[in-house]
Amino acid sequence: MKRSLLLLASLAVLLSGCAGGWRHGPPAGYAGPGTPATLVPGGAPEAAAAAPAVAATPAARPAGAAKAAGAGTAETKDGVRFVWTGGGGSVAVAGEFNAWSPTADAMQKQADGSFALLKPLAPGRYAYKFVVDGTNWKEDPTAAEFVDDGFGGKNSVIVVTGAAAAAPPATAPAAAKPAAGAGPRETADGVRFVWTGGGGTVNLAGEFNGWSTSEDPLAKQADGSFAILKKLAPGRYAYKFVVDGTNWKEDPTAAEFVDDGFGGKNSVIVVTGAAAAAPPAAAPAAAKPAAGAGPRETADGVRFVWTGGGGTVNLAGEFNGWSTSEDPLAKQADGSFAILKKLAPGRYAYKFVVDGTSWKEDPTAAEFVDDGFGGKNSVIVVAGAAGGGAPQTVSAPAAPAAPAPVTGKAKPPAAGPDGVTFTFAQPATSVHLAGDFNGWSTTTDPLTRQADGTWTITKKLPAGTHAYRFVVNGTTWKLDDANPDSRDDGFGGKNSIVTVK
Repeated sequence: MKRSLLLLASLAVLLSGCAGGWRHGPPAGYAGPGTPATLVPGGAPEAAAAAPAVAATPAARPAGAAKAAGAGTAETKDGVRFVWTGGGGSVAVAGEFNAWSPTADAMQKQADGSFALLKPLAPGRYAYKFVVDGTNWKEDPTAAEFVDDGFGGKNSVIVVTGAAAAAPPATAPAAAKPAAGAGPRETADGVRFVWTGGGGTVNLAGEFNGWSTSEDPLAKQADGSFAILKKLAPGRYAYKFVVDGTNWKEDPTAAEFVDDGFGGKNSVIVVTGAAAAAPPAAAPAAAKPAAGAGPRETADGVRFVWTGGGGTVNLAGEFNGWSTSEDPLAKQADGSFAILKKLAPGRYAYKFVVDGTSWKEDPTAAEFVDDGFGGKNSVIVVAGAAGGGAPQTVSAPAAPAAPAPVTGKAKPPAAGPDGVTFTFAQPATSVHLAGDFNGWSTTTDPLTRQADGTWTITKKLPAGTHAYRFVVNGTTWKLDDANPDSRDDGFGGKNSIVTVK
């Protein structure tokens, strides 16, 4: 029972540590959930790359475990052939090459009762064990090398040279390095990424997709390589390949690398916007949007346009609480994306959200402001007139009447049988309640003006602590002056806080 609980605990650590992928790729030499390993003592793997190599001695092998030469685990021209002859109902191989997963690489039972698996592995040194019947971690008695596993046992070691160890009789040539130009290649249709290091599945993860391990799968080619054609806006992107769901690999064909913050490297691709493969003269740089192609105020609203590619595009800004889903753009016949958005007169910061994770400035905007993260937010100023519409001029709406004076007093949020009552006591023409309970919407929860000039709303809220602000006259965000409780909003300001019990 103790061994089973330890195994379950290790799997929980593994799953929690890898959810969503490492933001900048995994640590170099990463060998599973923690060092030493969190699996069963006496047979659990550890980060072998960090442990001193201990050569196997005859005494270290299980009694009676001697095998005929070539009968055990060996490198072949098609990959490493792992062999287990110690019985069992099911057997899998777990090691540094699959994040010590006890299920990722199941072995097949052979006619003679043994279990085998042919696994392509890039050149390198890998610690591993066999997992028998799901719980019993066993050394490979045919391995040529072992290292301590940190629990009084050993991990087996396979050294992959890139040559077919079983090829007769001359040594097979080392695996050829990718030919010049075989790396990521910018084309007229996008960037073509290629992985030739084997694996069952390969995904592309990088700054362009939030380091997702599933969003951009590569397709297996006839020659065994994997490839993907990815539309990318001009810029500089760090990336890695994710092999078999857990193994983060640099692209050896990349022209540039940067530290990943974990002792390894991220590959880098610089997208220029020109088709690098166009013959023979270089393709012209991608044309900038024509004048007037940016956000354009019309009689029916502001027309926002995105021409930088992507599968989905959403408009996020101060007008929708920076929602990444409230205002999706529609794909047009020419491949661009557009939306017509009704906005009250005012000045709004915004960005485009491409494929759910990539926040992009609008290159056609006439104005920009710092976004607080080293980048820029685009800005649109809505005058209330159709600036780019039909020849006839649409008159701006008449100026609103001056707000009525406020004679009532501000009150802190008060809980009652119908919900929490919020009160705003400043002159205004409209007030809305925005918070984490309504996606920071500036329109969902309007306050009602009372006879004393105050504005109130009673809102049902779930138990817990909630951040909120008042949105005054459609554009001005205000703290609740009657509520002393607040916390940082992550952008150098504060949000008011209310706790519901």
